[in-house]
Amino acid sequence: MSCITLTAQPPEADTLAGISVQEQLLQHSKERLLPGAVTVTFDAEAIANNRNLSLDKFLQRHTSVFIRSGGINSNATLNIRGSSAAQNSVLWNGININNAALGATDLSLIPMGLFSRVSLVTGSNTTVFGNGSTGGTLLLSNDIAFGKQQGAEAYLHANTLRNTDAQLQLKRGGKRWFFSGGADGKYQQQAFTYDNNGVEERMTNALLKMGNIQGDMAFLLKESGENRQYLSAHIWLQGAYREIPKALFEPVSVKQQQNGSSKYLLRYAGKSGKAAWNARMAYLHDRFIYDDEAVLLHNEYTTRQYHGSVDLRYVSDLPFLRQWEQTFYGELPFNYQHLYDHKRKEAHSLVRLAGVLSYGVRHKRYKHQVVLNLRQEWNDFGPVPFLPQLQARFRLAGSRYHLLYALGSVQKTYRLPTLNEWYYFPGGNPGLRPEQGWGSEAGLDYQWIMPKWVLMVKPVLFDRTVRDWIYWLGGAIWTPHNIAAVNSRGAELYIAPHYQFTEKFSLGGSWSSTLTRAVTKESYLPNDKSIGKQIPYSPRIVHQGSVQVRYGSWTATGSGQYIGYRFITTDESDYISDYFLAQCSVQKQWQLRSCVIHTTLYIDNLTDNRTYRVVKGRPMPPLHAGLSIACRW
Repeated sequence: MSCITLTAQPPEADTLAGISVQEQLLQHSKERLLPGAVTVTFDAEAIANNRNLSLDKFLQRHTSVFIRSGGINSNATLNIRGSSAAQNSVLWNGININNAALGATDLSLIPMGLFSRVSLVTGSNTTVFGNGSTGGTLLLSNDIAFGKQQGAEAYLHANTLRNTDAQLQLKRGGKRWFFSGGADGKYQQQAFTYDNNGVEERMTNALLKMGNIQGDMAFLLKESGENRQYLSAHIWLQGAYREIPKALFEPVSVKQQQNGSSKYLLRYAGKSGKAAWNARMAYLHDRFIYDDEAVLLHNEYTTRQYHGSVDLRYVSDLPFLRQWEQTFYGELPFNYQHLYDHKRKEAHSLVRLAGVLSYGVRHKRYKHQVVLNLRQEWNDFGPVPFLPQLQARFRLAGSRYHLLYALGSVQKTYRLPTLNEWYYFPGGNPGLRPEQGWGSEAGLDYQWIMPKWVLMVKPVLFDRTVRDWIYWLGGAIWTPHNIAAVNSRGAELYIAPHYQFTEKFSLGGSWSSTLTRAVTKESYLPNDKSIGKQIPYSPRIVHQGSVQVRYGSWTATGSGQYIGYRFITTDESDYISDYFLAQCSVQKQWQLRSCVIHTTLYIDNLTDNRTYRVVKGRPMPPLHAGLSIACRW
């Protein structure tokens, strides 16, 4: 559909609406280092149409990545091409916000409506995005626009599960300043019944209360022709209280979890002639409290992170090839992590420094592009292995209506264990070794663009081997161990057609599939029966499809997801069955004087599938309906 863009790299800056060309160049410089990577970008329209969803549910419905969740009100993390949660990164305005202890981000706590742009970059990109980007990287950002403007938007949503949420957003700007702010609140009860071995039970201990506040402010310091400098400040505050329902095999649950997070970012960016630069400083504070009175368990820890980075990009023509230009890029990132265990009164910390250098050449009309990225990192234990990456994109054929590109990349990967993997009590393993290996991918990008018809097709093959893969094993006490080697290989397919019949009537859709074989190739454990077996909780098959019909101010959408079976043991002796989910919605837009009203009526789990499970023993919601109303001034 038109609101979802599949690219091998960001499109030309002047094709992106909403903010100035120069601002786009400043904000998305890192993505331009990855011409051979597959990037799925969701713009403001796609986000606005799905603002009732948390980020995990949005990605599940619009991509073929697998979201690993512990069930109702539990953590939800990325599984891209068979990766673990800690092998994926989430960046907020260029800053890695993965929890310093877990090395992952809980996507269920992130509301969609607070962002203007969401991009998913699949594949190994540790060299560019840093530690933890072995499987993929999720980019969250809010655009900055200078110029006289003002606007406000209010949003309300409720469904038959007694789940409600509300959002409020404000935006104002002048010639030399810009401000946007938003607040989101959720109160969810998950009121439904489920079958437990022939007995109908009601979901209990399932309350979720959550709030988010986010603000962005920018000041234009200097503007002269194409030269521009600005200073921006960003803040994101989160708080959540959630109850964890009982599993089918538990008599009762009184588990409770509290999460609090505050993020602050200060940024200075500029462009002068052929050079552009960014300087960032950020402070992240996370607090986690978990209580289970049934077993007298109480865990509480606090993490702090300090991020800093300076990068410079310089673009010039190649002196001996007029149609080509070259790009030099350098970055110096810094990260300090601190973990404090309130129960044991223990503290642990980690310091990481890195240097990144990139050199790329491209044809000015984007016919061909090659980029070499290099990274050297140091931490408390000394230097890490040198991390090279080669990205390429070549135009194989092209005409007025057809374009065909070949894409490819190869990358050395590396991931340092998280503070929890080293020091969690009980079960942490200070003897863990870092993960490292190689990843590669190759594919095609076909675009058929007619006056009324657009078709994009992108098949991709990938292969990644990680040595010393970290996996948690155990019973009463879980401990992470290094598996000797894990190989993930497979294929992805993206298809997105769109046809504009008339000015009012259009039909669009999307289809994405991922086939993944993620198996243990070698093991340090004696008599290990996991050799050649699929990594637990990694489905071999994921399909996602959607269709959208638009007529005037009416829009009807239908979508579905198929998740293949997942083994839950390393020897494939037990598994969770596959499942299919479907959704549909009808949207209508009204103009009432200066206010635009947007209403959405939807039905989730259209087939009333009551047996599907994302994790063993955790029931999920049946068929339910909801209504949302948004007003924009």
